[in-house]
Amino acid sequence: MAGAVVSAAQASNVWAPATSLGTLTSYPQGSLSAVDCQAGSCIGVGRVDNGVTTSALAAGDVNGRWTQQVLANSVGDALVALSCQSTTCTAVGTYDNGTNREVLIATEHGGSWTLTPLPTTLSGAGDVVPTSVSCLASGCTMVGYYLDGTTQYSFYGTDAGGSWSEQAMMPAPSGSQADQAMGVSCTVSACVAVGTYTTLDQTIDSSATHAFWASSANGWTEQAIANPSQVANASLNGVSCSSSSCSAVGGADNGNAIDGQALVASNSTGTWVAHTVAMASSGLMNTSLNAITCLGQVCNAVGESNSATTQEAVTANNSGSGWTMSLLPVGSGIVNADLGGLSCMSADACVAVGSSFDTSSSQALASTSVARVTISSTPATTARVGVRYSSHLLASGGSGRLQYRVVSGHLPRGLVLNTTTGWLTGLPKEAGTFTATIAVRCSTPPVQRVTTVLRITVAKKSRSR
Repeated sequence: MAGAVVSAAQASNVWAPATSLGTLTSYPQGSLSAVDCQAGSCIGVGRVDNGVTTSALAAGDVNGRWTQQVLANSVGDALVALSCQSTTCTAVGTYDNGTNREVLIATEHGGSWTLTPLPTTLSGAGDVVPTSVSCLASGCTMVGYYLDGTTQYSFYGTDAGGSWSEQAMMPAPSGSQADQAMGVSCTVSACVAVGTYTTLDQTIDSSATHAFWASSANGWTEQAIANPSQVANASLNGVSCSSSSCSAVGGADNGNAIDGQALVASNSTGTWVAHTVAMASSGLMNTSLNAITCLGQVCNAVGESNSATTQEAVTANNSGSGWTMSLLPVGSGIVNADLGGLSCMSADACVAVGSSFDTSSSQALASTSVARVTISSTPATTARVGVRYSSHLLASGGSGRLQYRVVSGHLPRGLVLNTTTGWLTGLPKEAGTFTATIAVRCSTPPVQRVTTVLRITVAKKSRSR
């Protein structure tokens, strides 16, 4: 990726083009919805479809090489969320019990998966659909929604020693017609969920959606988050919490269905505040963010945006001056991409998963980000003929060894730039002022290139007395 020295408005990381994991034999449709990475390896979960029914999908990545496997349980399986602790991962999804969808629990240990149906204990529940799970050493918490007749309610589930229990969240804010919890994040102090509820204005027969939050610390009572100004509909899909604050992402629009923008919300001030983030690219509409991971003050998020003809994956980052969003580059042959899962090992190193699809098939895809290549210091700008010069062009970031090269102008005669270390050394042999443009390049994907202009003034040799 060609570019100049990084500005404050740029994200701190750069994403590699998304690549397809390919299709499995007899399964033309596949997608990944969640990923969790630890100690250099990642696990993803999702679903595959053979044209008759769906099955749960698990994928593993070690050093950038992904493998996929179908997890057999019963018909209609799909995994939607994942959280790992130490050597064990827990995923949640749904299975078909012959009448309705109910919760499916999948646990992974040492590469072996165990799938366990979880018949619901929610009174009057039809379909029960988990949407997110968060695990600590003490256990896991999931959230989702269920149908009771024609009404939709949010629920949470907790795991104590492998025994799960489900409970309805306290009623959604007054006037709601339906609500669904979409994301949960747990710390040692509490679990926080975010989601969406719908209200109906019966005088004009018009509905609107609003974001909410709920926490184990407030008895899982749903609390409304005020829509930003000029926003008619707002929803939150994912949340990431630290010990002191939470950040969440989703989408919002003003009611005309073609101008949707990404929505971000946080409670860093003690009160939840939401605002929209616009895409810089023109021709895009209905942008939404689906997953978020925050480490320290830096958050990364992923989602999708639509043009008139295609759907494109997007990434977002708040490490600069506010949030920035970019289209994710994709590999050859990938169209209509979206991202639903995200895991970050550091503020800059992340893995995202999702899917790409056309008229006949869909495939799971993945992408990784690395720290943006930046130049933090340049060599000394003064030298003297005959006096040894040694100074360092210091750059960092990227995913592999950096390469340094003079791309225009020239250095003073006698000075040599080390192309692998960035050290500029030698005995200047001529006086004058010299200008050279030096490029720093990372050739390992994602390819990056930044430049700096170096101006060195070489003084004449000192006269002997």
